[in-house]
Amino acid sequence: MNLARKGSASCAINGAVYVFCGFGADTMPLNSVEMLADAGSSIGLLESWKLIYIPEAVLSPRWLPAATALNENEIVITGGCTYLDDEIECLGDVILFNIESEQAQKVIKNYAGLLQFCAPNNQIACVDDNTIVCFGENLDDQEGYIVEYKKGGKML
Repeated sequence: MNLARKGSASCAINGAVYVFCGFGADTMPLNSVEMLADAGSSIGLLESWKLIYIPEAVLSPRWLPAATALNENEIVITGGCTYLDDEIECLGDVILFNIESEQAQKVIKNYAGLLQFCAPNNQIACVDDNTIVCFGENLDDQEGYIVEYKKGGKML
């Protein structure tokens, strides 16, 4: 990988592996994506990791997000933790990453007071085409949540 990271989320789609966000080596949260094409190839045939930058207005820097394939062309990234005014806060937004265009779109904004969570173990799955379910938790009370997102929905 181009950037050392921990607390990231990853998933595989169409033979490629994608790694999202996490902490960088300087312990600052990241909002970038790394992609390894042809991840099933033998070691000698692997391409190098490609670093993809996403604008901060679309994908805010975060650690402990959840990510999984939503359909054959899109990956959903949701939740995670970030720094807001020097305080650690959970997020409740949804970002769709298109693997063809390598562009991201924020489809649900983070709103204070609504569901916000992190996903320490990236426990997320696509349960139906365009529908994901994620197990997340709140940092304050460590309460667990089952979170569902359906493409086109306006809330988690």
